[in-house]
Amino acid sequence: MNRNKIIMLSVGGVAFLAVIGLGAMTYLGWESKTELESDLESAKNNVERINRAAIVPEQKSVDAIKANAKALREWREAAYMLVSQGDRVEDPSITPEAFKQTMVEDARALSALPGVGDSRIVPEEFDFGFKSYIIDGAMPAKEGLPVLERQWREVVAFIKALSAAEVNALVSVVVEPASVAKVEEPEQPRTKKPPRGKKVEKKPDPTVVQGYSLTFLARPASFVRFLNALALDERFTVVEDFTITRQDDSIASVLGVSKADPAAGGRRSGRRSRRSEEVQPDADDGAPGKKGLVVDPMREPPFTVTMKIVTYDFGSKAGEAEKKEVEE
Repeated sequence: MNRNKIIMLSVGGVAFLAVIGLGAMTYLGWESKTELESDLESAKNNVERINRAAIVPEQKSVDAIKANAKALREWREAAYMLVSQGDRVEDPSITPEAFKQTMVEDARALSALPGVGDSRIVPEEFDFGFKSYIIDGAMPAKEGLPVLERQWREVVAFIKALSAAEVNALVSVVVEPASVAKVEEPEQPRTKKPPRGKKVEKKPDPTVVQGYSLTFLARPASFVRFLNALALDERFTVVEDFTITRQDDSIASVLGVSKADPAAGGRRSGRRSRRSEEVQPDADDGAPGKKGLVVDPMREPPFTVTMKIVTYDFGSKAGEAEKKEVEE
């Protein structure tokens, strides 16, 4: 092979490689251009979507969002101050013996509270929902003293409110076990991720939920007064449920409606019997026949009310006792 052929082949090979490189660069440039055009179209669609949103993306909207966030924080702080103003301060210095003596003295004072008339609001040997301590004479445990003290203070407040409302009698008190409130935390945005190697610890909710079941005898006016007392109490108290029953109903008795079968048939028989009484002649003793229906509400027996009450302690004053000890 002569020298010219070698030179020609070398030049052709270099030209071929240059063509291949130019083609590859052209293809990569075209592919990059396609991707950029797709990104640009996506960005345009995103901008159009944002512009069509209810909140316009401008500084005025940002300022309004910040103002709303501030107002929400202030409302939350005010609401928390309102609902937690009745939280109780625990006394860490109290001993089981001293608190047991307090329970006995309070039980003696509560037993002397008046009901209606000459009767007391509670019968003799009433356990106030704490039979093991009031009747059986058990000594409270040191570790359970804060919960027991909170429960006892609330039961005492309920009974005093019942007496002030002039209910007829307190039948029973059931103290349910205390529990911690379960509050669902809002989901965090997906963009906010915790740093690697660090676990996000959830702070325990200090809110304590305490339930009670009270059964008492009361007339409508007394029942309403007791509900008003619960509503005006600083302690955050919720009446979850209540039932009202009555053993005897004088109106139904006069109308002839049986308690077991208060259907229309019973009312019809009552109307027939009442109609027959109205047409009866006067008795031999000169007493007039029965006409109309007259019932004295004050002579009606009281209702039996069973009420489920729940109190909330938000733990806002949990550290006040320790602060006082340090200051002293």
